[in-house]
Amino acid sequence: MSRRPPVALSAHPVVVRAAPTLIDRDETMPKFSVRVPHNLSQAEAKERLGGFVDIIREKMQDKVSDLEQSWDGDTVNFRFKTYGIPLTGKIAVAEKELVVDGELPFTAMMFKGQIESTIHKYLGRLVGSEEA
Repeated sequence: MSRRPPVALSAHPVVVRAAPTLIDRDETMPKFSVRVPHNLSQAEAKERLGGFVDIIREKMQDKVSDLEQSWDGDTVNFRFKTYGIPLTGKIAVAEKELVVDGELPFTAMMFKGQIESTIHKYLGRLVGSEEA
């Protein structure tokens, strides 16, 4: 039986790369956005918005939990869970409108429209918007 000669190893390193995973990709969470016009002064809109979490807690107590809010200038950052799904975002108090931007987990995408319309409804009532 003949023996094969030994194989010479290359001087060049071999690089093995794994297939990309969801973590490797630059995947961002889906976004939601709501704009609510108002005729208030910016200061009055900001003051009313201070009670947003309390109103949501009162009106939707069986649907939301872990409500949090914090202010950064004219923007309130919020976080809550609805049906166990975490939502985060911010509400900027502009001169003539409230601008809501947030992130939705992929599991909540089918509820995006409902989430946006509910936020629009409650914020509209809060600032007396005619569109609410």
